[in-house]
Amino acid sequence: MAGVFGLRVERLFHPTFMVSDLGAATDFYRNVFGVRSTTIPYSELGHAYRTLTVIADCCIENISPEQRHLSPFRMFTDILGNHLYFPCFYVSDMQDAVYRLHHVHGIRLTASGTGAPVYGSAPGNAQRTLLYTNPADTGIMWEFWEGSAEWFDTNPLADPRMKPGWRYQLPAEDDPLAVEFLSHHTVVLRDFDKAERFLVQVCGGSVFNEHTNEATGTESRWIAVGDVPAVFELARPLRDGPARRDLERCGNIVHALVFKVRDLASARNHLSRKGLSLETDSTELLVVDPATTLGMRLGFRQSFPDGDPRLDLPAQALTQFRRS
Repeated sequence: MAGVFGLRVERLFHPTFMVSDLGAATDFYRNVFGVRSTTIPYSELGHAYRTLTVIADCCIENISPEQRHLSPFRMFTDILGNHLYFPCFYVSDMQDAVYRLHHVHGIRLTASGTGAPVYGSAPGNAQRTLLYTNPADTGIMWEFWEGSAEWFDTNPLADPRMKPGWRYQLPAEDDPLAVEFLSHHTVVLRDFDKAERFLVQVCGGSVFNEHTNEATGTESRWIAVGDVPAVFELARPLRDGPARRDLERCGNIVHALVFKVRDLASARNHLSRKGLSLETDSTELLVVDPATTLGMRLGFRQSFPDGDPRLDLPAQALTQFRRS
């Protein structure tokens, strides 16, 4: 059960994609996935423009840094270009999260957009609060977010899945890509220690699989965290390939988002028709070359990983986003 060893993680809020051109990203999502993006407020602290894009059960936050202001977001894109950045979790009590993360576990916390240290209470307001972990303590940066019922009910720019009336829908029968769920994040790391300790000992997650991933050339450790499990493949490269090259260029980082699709052969044909080339093409996994996807590495598989706890949950548990 999540929260036994620390704070209570409810579920994944979003992956984050740092991109130089939000318009190009919007066009890409519409062309490949058939979905639209929603503009959310400009971040005065982070000096960045942002959109949200919902694909099946997954909401991606796209961030484009303002180029006239130096910020952590802009420094990231200046050095690495377009790339996946950090995952964000919903938590049930942000004040308790700060206490347990910083006071109990000694994890340094920073404010969104500025990198300023956080002590005592998270930055934000009465309707929403958020913070980041220091990647030196947790393997990569992780974000935590808590929003009030008023925020979700009344703010037109809140997470679309949390709005009254939103319902998850399975892909239509004639959908050629037919994304059903976000399968997992792949995180490339030099070693597992800090990220695994954070997800398991701090966030109450559990390791459910370990194996050599022949398709990606990595030693992979699979961890599920949250009341509604979010899955992370911690991947240590064993040979040359995209995972090792990404790690050598970027350091520890979110390497790929992998979606579960209804039919892998149909997905392969759709991606080819859209002009996307494959970096990895196996019987179990497709990964698109990020050079053809604005820098975002996207994977597709036909089933959840072996041992995934979501296999034992009803679909309603996976797709009901608002608290009961």
